[in-house]
Amino acid sequence: MKEASLEKLKTEQVQVISEFVSGKDVFVSLPTGYGKSLCYALLPLVFDFLRAPYNKSIVVCISPLTSLMIDQREKFKSWGIAAEFVGEVQQDLEVMRDVKQGRIQLLYISPESLLRNPQWREMLLSTVYQENIVAVVIDEAHCVTQWYVEVNR
Repeated sequence: MKEASLEKLKTEQVQVISEFVSGKDVFVSLPTGYGKSLCYALLPLVFDFLRAPYNKSIVVCISPLTSLMIDQREKFKSWGIAAEFVGEVQQDLEVMRDVKQGRIQLLYISPESLLRNPQWREMLLSTVYQENIVAVVIDEAHCVTQWYVEVNR
């Protein structure tokens, strides 16, 4: 993995990752540019290391900004992390197949895609996701204008 070695992590990033690994719910509020996304992007690698040889950990990141999802995907893919996004602009059938089969370590999805598209909700209920999700992250929460729960849609 490029650029992000454990020696270079900030104290707060190490604390966030440690809290996740210990099974706690974690709320992270750090300044812009501090490296919050690195905290959750490293989780699949950390969990895979700890759970070896059973290593198919998945982090689902709910993000309201498609452009940010695409930028993050590119950044983390360049570091060797299997990252992808799904949503209305994702048209690559191979990517969607890999996502559904749990081959993606870091999955970005918009709230709208998750709520409006039954295939993504069903995917999260699939065995591969139920057994391998280690974290669900809400990124860019300040962009969410309305919080609500949809049940049995």
